[in-house]
Amino acid sequence: MVIAMVVGLGGGAGAVTYEIRDFGPALSGMAVDINDSGEVVGNEMVNLNYGAHTFHWDSVDGKRALHELDAYPYSAVTRISDDGRAVGNSYGKDDYQGEACLWQNLTPQGLGFLDGHNTSLAYGINNAGQVVGSSAVYRQRNSRPFLWENGVMRDLGIIDAFQEGSASAINDTGMVVGGCSTYQVATRATLWFDGTITYLGEPANHTVSSASDINNLGDVVGNSGPSLAQPYACLWRHGVATNLHLNAPAGYQSWFSSATAINNLGQVVGHLCSNPSQGHPYEGYAFLWENHSMQLLPALSGYSNWTTAMGINDQGWIAGFAGNAYNECRAVLWVPVPEPSSLLALFSGLAGVGGIVWRRRTTR
Repeated sequence: MVIAMVVGLGGGAGAVTYEIRDFGPALSGMAVDINDSGEVVGNEMVNLNYGAHTFHWDSVDGKRALHELDAYPYSAVTRISDDGRAVGNSYGKDDYQGEACLWQNLTPQGLGFLDGHNTSLAYGINNAGQVVGSSAVYRQRNSRPFLWENGVMRDLGIIDAFQEGSASAINDTGMVVGGCSTYQVATRATLWFDGTITYLGEPANHTVSSASDINNLGDVVGNSGPSLAQPYACLWRHGVATNLHLNAPAGYQSWFSSATAINNLGQVVGHLCSNPSQGHPYEGYAFLWENHSMQLLPALSGYSNWTTAMGINDQGWIAGFAGNAYNECRAVLWVPVPEPSSLLALFSGLAGVGGIVWRRRTTR
């Protein structure tokens, strides 16, 4: 891994300085999640026909391949638990029909499908090994949200009057979030917990929503907006839906946004994107939101047209990707840089320890 640059981009008082690290060359790659141990999972394109392979990275062994199921040549990973178990799916050569996967020690386990279905994708896993995702009949609009545990996949159900749904994430208490939708593409952010299905609602003047992640406190993030063409990053906390886009830095308020992940400290990541219909080039900017303040994360040299933050751990490390105008992407990691005061305290502590050792040696 190469440290590409160190930049702090302010978004208000208390903005964090980040360095961006590049996972190295690939035809096109992205990091999609990071756990509290600093393990990263991601996907890399292997040919121009959109075939991808998955990877696992840690500071000891570096980047290693996650293997596909025997019946499928390609794979996609979506999440990783704190003990290193990853989920996603393996899929076919000329289409995206595939089977949900759970990887342990780089080895895949197929999770199967709901009854009558032939394609599935796992989106989330918690530290108890419960997996959530969607199952469907390939090329039909009939996806159903599932929960998989102890070798059994079951249908979570959908909101009344809706036709399909998908589960995006599950926290350690078993709360599941995602969305339910109609064939007319109306969507509603949804919470499944203890046998109950709850519609989360939207901020004022918004009519559509979907949830992408949930932390162990029950805070949920995703998108909401007046239409699917106008999404805005959204946070659901204590039953209240908040439009995080209102905290976008000056100059970005009229653009769109998406929240992809939240950690247990309440830090939210995602991206802001421009509107090409208003004369802007189509660009995206990864962001970190915290305490009603949003800051943009630094870009990678040569790949500054599009950056997206996909996952964040409780240490504030962020996984994502950076792209250029040629649709080439690099998997990246944003690492917070300690503040000077923290470094001073660290060095002072080390100096104090050194002084004690020196005094002990000189008094012997």
